[in-house]
Amino acid sequence: INAEYMGRFRGSGYAMALASSPYGVSPCVTLSSGHLMPVVGYGSFLADGGVLSVRDSIVAALRAGYRAFDCARIYGNEHEVGEGLRDGMAELGLTRQNVFVTSKVPAHLSGPGMLRACCLETLRDLKLDFLDLYLIHQPVNISGSFPNGTPRHEGYGMQDIWRAMEGLVDTGLVRSIGVSNFNGQMLNDCLAYSRIKPVTDQIERHPYLQQQKLVDFAKKYNVVITAYSNLGSPAFAERRGKPPPALPLLQNPVIARIAEKHHKTASQVLLRWSLECGVNLIPKSTTPSRIVENFNIFDFSLDADDMRAIAELDHGYRQFDMAWVGVPTFE
Repeated sequence: INAEYMGRFRGSGYAMALASSPYGVSPCVTLSSGHLMPVVGYGSFLADGGVLSVRDSIVAALRAGYRAFDCARIYGNEHEVGEGLRDGMAELGLTRQNVFVTSKVPAHLSGPGMLRACCLETLRDLKLDFLDLYLIHQPVNISGSFPNGTPRHEGYGMQDIWRAMEGLVDTGLVRSIGVSNFNGQMLNDCLAYSRIKPVTDQIERHPYLQQQKLVDFAKKYNVVITAYSNLGSPAFAERRGKPPPALPLLQNPVIARIAEKHHKTASQVLLRWSLECGVNLIPKSTTPSRIVENFNIFDFSLDADDMRAIAELDHGYRQFDMAWVGVPTFE
């Protein structure tokens, strides 16, 4: 891990930790809760039906050096993720303290009377005693269930949900709590009413949707941004029939030129860009060689010309509009 990388990430406003980290070679940020979080994690969204099974993908990720794993109840595969963690940790001689596991409570199960039970189900499936990080997955409370939610206008709101999240920390079920898909206003509100502050906001972020104002706001108040859809989610775009406004990111000529310049792949450039911005990332692949490739991004840096060129790619193109919750979340 080169010194320039460490300096760039430290300069982004985050505290950096590597020495004495339980997470091996993975650089970490120090969250506002005081806990360390690896900056690169393995995502499990749409991990089913790939080259490797979900279980085998998790094992392969552990072998490659990943120590952070991003899960969610709504993904429907936490049982398989748990099997992979159990088997991979046993194979490599790792303990629970050597992995950082995140999960998320979905909008239709986030009510104060349901949230704890959802967390306990996740812990059962993941075969864990606690979560390192638990997130509110969608910034709305709804009736119904995925994918046919309807807005709820009575009973409780996001502040009540956050109080229940804080209760999970108080009882030791989770170590840190955060949010996902919160815009600046929602995040600001949460910072105002929270007793235990959100440590991260997990958002869609890639060169076609850079959300720099939100990133800057979060950093100012010590909230780590974790980016999903790091490569533009081409499989999800194809499934939804919602193509990007330009070529898919992995085929973009600007990214291709930068990759050739550094003797890296387009994927590695896109992932490295997130790190250069001081943003955590959670790439996903079920192909063994790409699982390794996506983690090997610590031995080069993007220069100022590269960063300027990528900054010009921003189209405000959002893949994950959360339309299923029945609320215009980002409008």
